Amino acid sequence: MRLKLVTAFFGIACACAAGAPIMSTAESGNHVEKLWNSHFLEETSAIVSIPTYRDDKTDEHAVVKNLGQVKAKIFAWADEFNRELIYDELEPFEWKRTIDHKEYWLFGLRLGEGDHRIAMITHLDTVPPGGDDWRPFQPRLEQLEYMGENGVDFLVGRGTIDNKGPALHRISWPGCAAR
Repeated sequence: MRLKLVTAFFGIACACAAGAPIMSTAESGNHVEKLWNSHFLEETSAIVSIPTYRDDKTDEHAVVKNLGQVKAKIFAWADEFNRELIYDELEPFEWKRTIDHKEYWLFGLRLGEGDHRIAMITHLDTVPPGGDDWRPFQPRLEQLEYMGENGVDFLVGRGTIDNKGPALHRISWPGCAAR
């Protein structure tokens, strides 16, 4: 099965993984395929299925609870990833602060120590789905036409392009550096 993703973020994450100097070309190719299959399909589908949008009908507490589920999945993936590492580990972090009576919350992964840390910033909330007729929180592969080629598999669901799919690949960059 061949998949294409119309975003530069995945290509950069794969280039990082493929360019890791401690791997042979064959190992790099296998690692890129592993990243593609696990991060893009399984993990992106898992977080796309969790609604994280805000509109005038959604309860902020429900959105925060759902973002907490996304955080838990990302931290669990980091823990699993760390079991494969020999040297540095991905370190989950979280920051919460109230400023002018408004709550702010940031969580993510970083790599390194002291002044030499890598962390990527992204967002995981999405715009409202518009309607449920297209099943926005049921991620699935659909065969579509892309650049004149028929039958190209696309992962469809709210957030696959903006911004849950790119976010997962962005936070995988420190893992690429760790390898």
